[in-house]
Amino acid sequence: MIHAQDAHSPALQDFVRAGEWAHALAVVEKLHPSDAASFFVDLSQRNQRTLFKLLSPVAAAAVLPYLPYYEQFVLLHLRPRDEMLQIVNGMEPDDRMRFLDELPDPSWQKLIDELSATERAITQRLAQYEPNLAGRYVTPEYIALRPHISAGEALAEIRSNGRGKETLSLVYVVGPDEILIDELKLSSLVMANSQQPLSEISDDILVTVKDSDTLEDALALFEKYDRVALPVVTASGRMLGILTFDDAHHNSQEFTRG
Repeated sequence: MIHAQDAHSPALQDFVRAGEWAHALAVVEKLHPSDAASFFVDLSQRNQRTLFKLLSPVAAAAVLPYLPYYEQFVLLHLRPRDEMLQIVNGMEPDDRMRFLDELPDPSWQKLIDELSATERAITQRLAQYEPNLAGRYVTPEYIALRPHISAGEALAEIRSNGRGKETLSLVYVVGPDEILIDELKLSSLVMANSQQPLSEISDDILVTVKDSDTLEDALALFEKYDRVALPVVTASGRMLGILTFDDAHHNSQEFTRG
């Protein structure tokens, strides 16, 4: 199997060896963040730091969670304070939560206080849950649709608002007070009559993770029902976000090692 970074690695290595940082940067920012992180790990400490300081805050926020924690901490603190805050602010909520979990309390709170109002509210909500609970690692980036709209209207909304969501293969039907009603595959919407209300479309049983469930409990559900993402709800059924298998697995391993 040829990995995405393989086609770029020789050129990247040549650019780094020659000190052609602008060219190296252009290639790195086109890679998937996990491939970029793999390349960073293989660099010397000096070259790693030089290249990371050149990344845009958006690219840095995407690459950072794929790096070992110690390197995340060191590289982040190479950036000026305003850029460091942009990077932390731009991280996915669950990735940011995992990063903040490793910081001492004073540093943790100081970073939280300087996030944007929206990201600060999300982070503070996640922080109410203890480590190893599903509610601590949800992402709010999902498509929520109302049950009365038609399949055609749902697809139009997905096209308008789907960019940047964690997964588009699944959408969630929610009612008043964000109570989760159903989960639908995107393929079911595509195949449905465009005028059919979402309330009349059903394609599978609804499987949920409680916010108070442990990550181990969540992983058991992922395995049992062969899912890649599951909705996380409160005891009253209000949807908080989604938990992906990769996030549950990774955070569970981190908690076990800790």
